[in-house]
Amino acid sequence: MTSHALHLRLLAEPAVLGYPVEGRFRLTVHPGAVDEAVRVLAREPSVRHLALTTGRTNILGYASHASMAELRTFVARAFSGLPGLHSADTSLLMRTYKRAGAPARL
Repeated sequence: MTSHALHLRLLAEPAVLGYPVEGRFRLTVHPGAVDEAVRVLAREPSVRHLALTTGRTNILGYASHASMAELRTFVARAFSGLPGLHSADTSLLMRTYKRAGAPARL
């Protein structure tokens, strides 16, 4: 019997909480270093979603920041010493239309 079957969460727009800048990152990490890389990224307070994926990249993440400067600092710091990192692709989210299953206010 599992005790982690139901999770209740509050949905809050990051901008309302002071984090209007959102970024997505896709990373290619050497297979032998994926577990360690994910543990390192999971400790980053700004990372709000982190998943292993198939395809050209193997880690997908989303992070929320107070400013563009904070996003740039995060990318430089978090990815510079990441174990096994081969490549990183980052994108700025321009507008979100649906978050956690709920449509955004349009």
